[in-house]
Amino acid sequence: MISVLRNLLPSTAAKSNGIIPLSRLESDEQALIVEVGRDCRNCQRLCSMGLVPGSKVRMVCQGRTCLLCLGRTRLSLRAGDLDAIMVERLTA
Repeated sequence: MISVLRNLLPSTAAKSNGIIPLSRLESDEQALIVEVGRDCRNCQRLCSMGLVPGSKVRMVCQGRTCLLCLGRTRLSLRAGDLDAIMVERLTA
């Protein structure tokens, strides 16, 4: 029972440490991907595009359709798909 509760703690603690869904990043903000959800129907596709933990991303344009910069690659994705990717904002 305790091990089950410990598995739940990181996601709860993450919200208090400034970790947010990638879709909530403002335009021109940079972040580090810390977690990619397992329940997302498109998570495998997003990971194959390089959206994996440890990757640095920049939100170019935020909205219902988001434009991201990942290295030298630009990706246009639905904000709903980005809700499953948790990031930590990087300060300039």
